[in-house]
Amino acid sequence: MAQDQNNAASGEKKTVGASNNAVTVKKSDLKKLETQKVQKDSKGGDAKTASSPKASAQSGALAKRRNEIIERRTRALAQARQQKGMQKSKQEKALKDGEKRPNVLVRMGRFIKKKFKEMWSELKKVTWPSGKDSLKQTLIVLGVVGCFLVVLLVMDLGLSQLLKLLVTREGS
Repeated sequence: MAQDQNNAASGEKKTVGASNNAVTVKKSDLKKLETQKVQKDSKGGDAKTASSPKASAQSGALAKRRNEIIERRTRALAQARQQKGMQKSKQEKALKDGEKRPNVLVRMGRFIKKKFKEMWSELKKVTWPSGKDSLKQTLIVLGVVGCFLVVLLVMDLGLSQLLKLLVTREGS
């Protein structure tokens, strides 16, 4: 128990669920187990087949135990999320509804569509300047650029004349 608390304090493991159903879970292990369960459910049973009755009984018992652990951890995680007000993960939704994930192109299309909707909603919130304000700001920018143009032109002409004078005096 003390070791579990030390591990939980160091961030390696996390205790989730109610106090009577508390389970210490590594997040990476939980994801692996959930993935295994999804793969098993999609195949309709264990991928491995036993060659002898004894091996079959052992693999059946192991599979049953693994499924119990997965179910307990999934329930504990769902309880913890419910307590925190979090939504179910996509894997939990897929497990419950029995749906498969769409292919990568469909997911990318949905992602892009979602981002464009978000962008459009943000652009609607922008307060755009009126035509008068835009014209005024544009004229200010053009005036500042014109002033700098004149200053740089005068400096360039002055320095070029100075350079000409120095070159012609040395050459004569």
